[in-house]
Amino acid sequence: MKKLFIIIFLTTALCGLSTGLFDFLYPIFLDKTGISFKNIGWIFSISFLSIFFIRIYFGHISDIMGRKIFYSFSIFLISFSQFTTSFLKKFFPLLILKSLREISLTIKETFQPVIVYEIDKNRFLNLIGKVNGIEFFMAGVGTFVAGFTIIKIGVKNSILISAIPVFLAFLFFYSFYKEKKNNNIKKDFHLSVIFEKIKNPVLKKIIFTGFIINFGVFISHSFFMPLFFLKKFSVSPFLVGILLALHRVSLGFPLLITGKLIKKYHKKIFLYAIIFQGITISLTVFMPTFLLACIIFLLHDILGASFWQPIYNSYIQKFSRETKRGKDTSVVFAYTSIGKVLAPIFAGYLASLNINYPFFFSGLITIFAFIPILTLPDLN
Repeated sequence: MKKLFIIIFLTTALCGLSTGLFDFLYPIFLDKTGISFKNIGWIFSISFLSIFFIRIYFGHISDIMGRKIFYSFSIFLISFSQFTTSFLKKFFPLLILKSLREISLTIKETFQPVIVYEIDKNRFLNLIGKVNGIEFFMAGVGTFVAGFTIIKIGVKNSILISAIPVFLAFLFFYSFYKEKKNNNIKKDFHLSVIFEKIKNPVLKKIIFTGFIINFGVFISHSFFMPLFFLKKFSVSPFLVGILLALHRVSLGFPLLITGKLIKKYHKKIFLYAIIFQGITISLTVFMPTFLLACIIFLLHDILGASFWQPIYNSYIQKFSRETKRGKDTSVVFAYTSIGKVLAPIFAGYLASLNINYPFFFSGLITIFAFIPILTLPDLN
């Protein structure tokens, strides 16, 4: 079990490094290419929408075929799409490639907690905190590196480099990860499973909670985040790179320990952490200087997301069916990702009205996730 966890831990670290590089560079690349705020919003939104049905179906058949093949292939496609992006300049080719990357990224995101849970379900909250923590921490390192490379070799070449760590992750995971398959599960490959009703009432509440969080958070945390700080405070891409690196690290480092620290009061911690996160995101727009805005903004991860994220993942795994864990997890992520579909479009239109609006409304909407959280049962 320890060996399997080390493999997923190191794989995730390499993926995080790649994500940190690409996510910082990509909006700047689109902006320099001449894509408008509104069209950037559409690129992000349509790419998120494309994953909905695929995600649910892949989650279902992974219960039959195992997680490894899907997790490995998704990592490979992430590398391929990032490498190819730098050669494109037109809206529709960029949209198609971004959709491919989001499909791959979200398949990886779906199976990651399932793999960790199946390694050791009794220590899941601690282990998923460590896995997500190293991913965000290394994403911070990647963003920091991107701040240097964009100056030294330009945004196009930097995006090419971003494909290397995730390709190494694919080779490492595929070569060394060994999984046990459950041969007792009924081999049902019908597409009708996509439209299967969600019968578990708690899972419905978990989905509604996640939808509000995703919609609220991703108004500020999609393509608009680096552009907000660049344009509002007129600072260099290097300084924004440092901020976004700290943004990743300020979530990643606490996640390494919060999963182990949280022993009880899960629901209350979830509630207060979400409210705090929403308040600090909205307050960012009222800060008069770049430094103060950075301080307030980073607090939303340190005392917000680092506490609620492992708890939310624990809710999903606890209330998923044992023999259909991949399907149930993918259903939750698929429906909650609708928030990610709507958020970039909303952000694009808000930004065209006022540079502050996406961050202000992002925090405000996130706070309202407290309503469905109140209806959730305790984890203990």
